[in-house]
Amino acid sequence: MLATIKTTRAITRARLQTIPPAAMAWFYAVSLSVIPMLCIAATFGFAPGQTPDSPGYISFSARRPALYPLFIAAFDGNLQWVVFAQCAVYTATLLWLIYALHRRFESPLATVAFGLASTGNQFMWYHHTIIMTESLTRSCVNVLAVALLYMSDKRRDDFLKWVALAGAAIGAAAALRPAMHVLAPLMLLAVVLLCVWRGGGGRRIASAAAVLVAATALVAALEAAVYHAKHDTRRSYLSNHLFGKAAMLMTAPGFTMPDLAEAERELAAQTAEFMRPVKDWLRDDAAPALLKMDLRKPIGGFVTMHGLPAIQQESPALLADADVKSMSVAVIRENPLAYIQQSLWRYAGLWAESATAYAIARQGARLPVFDTPGLKAAADELRKHWNQPANVAQALVVFPLFAFHGVVFSLLSLWVLWVWARALSRRQSLQSMPAETMLITIACAVAQASLMMFAFTAPLSLRYLMPLLPLFMLAAALWARVVFCGLREVWRPSPKPR
Repeated sequence: MLATIKTTRAITRARLQTIPPAAMAWFYAVSLSVIPMLCIAATFGFAPGQTPDSPGYISFSARRPALYPLFIAAFDGNLQWVVFAQCAVYTATLLWLIYALHRRFESPLATVAFGLASTGNQFMWYHHTIIMTESLTRSCVNVLAVALLYMSDKRRDDFLKWVALAGAAIGAAAALRPAMHVLAPLMLLAVVLLCVWRGGGGRRIASAAAVLVAATALVAALEAAVYHAKHDTRRSYLSNHLFGKAAMLMTAPGFTMPDLAEAERELAAQTAEFMRPVKDWLRDDAAPALLKMDLRKPIGGFVTMHGLPAIQQESPALLADADVKSMSVAVIRENPLAYIQQSLWRYAGLWAESATAYAIARQGARLPVFDTPGLKAAADELRKHWNQPANVAQALVVFPLFAFHGVVFSLLSLWVLWVWARALSRRQSLQSMPAETMLITIACAVAQASLMMFAFTAPLSLRYLMPLLPLFMLAAALWARVVFCGLREVWRPSPKPR
């Protein structure tokens, strides 16, 4: 029986080896991208969904970059066609990425692992039918991953072409999504690191860096031209996010109010009064310590979204005179230790945030922390959302999925640290590192730095990292290949002595 299985396996492997590599790559790409996406579309449909941020893109708000409103305008505002188009773009870029992955490494294990992780992961296709930038941004990251795969092949001579494509993809992602303004410099540094790894001398590296920056700047210039054709001054939500951080600092023990100008001092006093129920609840010894720790992030998010509007509703003239950003920066500067502590807790609790949201939904409006009208209204809306049976069923999938991502991401990061520590101890050069190790390192480094930057700049949710999931999935698939090959070498029986 065992001999028959081995013979069948050998015959199958021999037949597969006769198929051209390009044909196999197309087979994997179509079967792991187009077919699953069609099944998902048939199951969930293409009905356009909206979030509270969607109207800002549809109306081209001054706080939004220009590329996504331009994309919507290309279809005369027909949201149904916008959904069709962004689903088609994502599927095409995913197909290209799976094809490039198989052509680069010719590893069925890595290709199938990435394909199944991409199409079987709810976070990878959740936003494609919503009028938000996540879908197109993820498509840009798919293109960036394709460029990184081909750049990692030292046998190719068309290196600069893929560097230019990587720069254009990074520029397009930043022109689509405000959060990518934080990530774009990190991704540019990652591409430069890969250029250094390829070697070729300082002149070659400098020329690659120049091409990369030029391609990114070209897309940024086009976006700026479209933006300023409608708006005079660029605005962002950074001041709102910093306000959320400053408001949460006002609940910390030993908080010190800085010296402020009159209008800013009045805004700070209004904010402190707004946060008083939160402060009293966090200092209540009877409140569960774990729940208090978990609720810091969503409360900060609620304050960011609802705090400023609530204060503005009570004092309409106040925010017109006060510089929200300067007040927030002054509060953070005056309380650095509390700021660092809260940000580190924010970073540590990222992967459990869906469970926290569910807890708020079930009991949020009954907690004293939500006595503030603005927060209570937000908690009521969240409860209505999670009380719908479809959303509860979705939560049963989302919560474990967040935790699973956290475990895999932690293992990947620890593996990267171990590999580089061993390389340094052996004085191994950068150019001698395997391509898989470099790609995994780049993905983990960008993701970790992004999480840390988000934790220190805003009470944001983990969904702001979702556009980077293609890089994360690519790293996980390559890591599975590296681990499997290592275990196969360990398990391979040694030759018998003659």
